[in-house]
Amino acid sequence: MLSIGLVAVLAMPLVLAVVRSRHVDAHAFAFNNGATNLLSSACSVVCSNVGIGTFVAIYLFTQASPLIGISIAISYTLGLLLCAWLAPRIHAQCCETGTYALVDLIVVRHGDNSIWPVWLPISLIFLLRSAVQLAALTVILSEATQLSPFLSLIIATASVAVYSIVGGYQAATNTDVIQAAVLLALVAVLIAGFSAFQAEPRPFLDLGPHNISLLIGIVLFVPITPVLAVDNWHRMATARDASIARGAFVVAAPLCAVVYGAVWWAGMLPSPTGDVLQSFRTFMPSEKAWLADLLFMVAIISSIDTFVMPLISSFERLGAGLAKMRVAVTVLFFVTATLAWLAGDILSTVIAAFSSLTVLLPCVLGAFFLSRPTTEAAWISLNAGVATTLMLTLVLPDAASLIGFAISAITYWAVDRFQRSRIR
Repeated sequence: MLSIGLVAVLAMPLVLAVVRSRHVDAHAFAFNNGATNLLSSACSVVCSNVGIGTFVAIYLFTQASPLIGISIAISYTLGLLLCAWLAPRIHAQCCETGTYALVDLIVVRHGDNSIWPVWLPISLIFLLRSAVQLAALTVILSEATQLSPFLSLIIATASVAVYSIVGGYQAATNTDVIQAAVLLALVAVLIAGFSAFQAEPRPFLDLGPHNISLLIGIVLFVPITPVLAVDNWHRMATARDASIARGAFVVAAPLCAVVYGAVWWAGMLPSPTGDVLQSFRTFMPSEKAWLADLLFMVAIISSIDTFVMPLISSFERLGAGLAKMRVAVTVLFFVTATLAWLAGDILSTVIAAFSSLTVLLPCVLGAFFLSRPTTEAAWISLNAGVATTLMLTLVLPDAASLIGFAISAITYWAVDRFQRSRIR
C-alpha cells in the first residue's frame, strides 16, 4: 500500500501541472495571475505551514520539554492569526508598490537598484527550509524503495522540481487543495490512533536541556515568523482581493492548530524510539503504519514548492520570460538538493532556518514605516543578521534568534542613520 500511495503522491502534482501547462504564461507561473480564490488560498496556507519542520520541531522539543513544545504550537498559531490581521494592509501595500514578493517590497521601498543583496540572504533562509523537507523525503523514499540515499535524493528532487518547472506557482496552488485534504485526513487518523496510548507524567515546566533564552525567543519571535515567510507573504499579495487574503488565514489557522496540537500530544506519548517517523508509525492504527510515511510525504511535497516559487517572482518583475524563470527554478532545486545532501542533523537545520527569519523584521518594519529608508541599511543588516544567526546555530542554538535579531536591528539602525547623515 505504501508503494501505491508513494506513486500517487509523487505523480498527482505532475499530472495536474502538465494538464494545465498550456494555459501558463509568465504571470501565471510567478503569481497565478493574482487570482487565487479563498479555498485555494486557505489550503495553501495549511500546506505551507505544516511541513516536516513542524513535525520534527514540535515533536522533539516536546519530548525534551512539554512547555517548549506547546509554546511553539501556540506561538505559530498566533502567528497565522497575525497574518490574518495584517493581510489587508500587506495586500494593499503590494498593490500600491506593484510588488508581490517580500523581496521586491524591501527592494522597492529601500530604493535599491539591484535585488541581489536582498534576494540572496532571504533565499538562503528558505532554501534551507526546503532542504530540510527534501532530506526527510529522501530518507522516506530510501527506506520504502531500498534505493541508495543519493538515488533517492535525485528522485525526491525530481518529483517536486518537475511539476514546479512545468506549472510554477499556479501548479503549486492548484495541487494544494488535494494535498491539504489528504494531509488533514491523515492527521485525523493519527489522532484516532492516540487512544491506544497513555501519556507519561512529566514535569510540564521543566525546560530539559534548554535554557530560558530559547523560550523567550519562541514567545517573542515565532508569532512573527509566519508574517515574514515568503510563502505566506506571496499568498497575501496574490490573493484575488484583501478579504480573501485575510479569510484564508482565518480558515487555516484553526486547522493548523489542530495539527500542531496533535504533534505536541504525540511528543507527550511514550515512544519505543527517538526517531520521529518511526514514532508516528507506532501511533498509526495497527497494520497501517505506512500511513505515517504517507502523511510525512504529503507534508513535505506540499510545502517545498511554496518555499521555492515565491523566490522566482522577483525575476518576472525584472522582465524575465517563462523560459528564464523555468531555468531559475531548476537552479534553485539543484541548490536545495545540494544543501539537503550536505545537511547534518535535521533539527539543527530547522532551528537555523527559523531563527534566521527574525533578521528580516527590521527591513520589513523599515519598508512599512520609514520614509525613504536607505538601501545600505537593508542589505547590510540582512546579510550580517543571517551570517550571525547561522554561525550561532552551531555553537549557541538556544540564543541564535535573539542575538541574530539584535545584530540585524542594530546594524539596520546604525547604517540607516549614517547614510541619512551623509545625505544631509
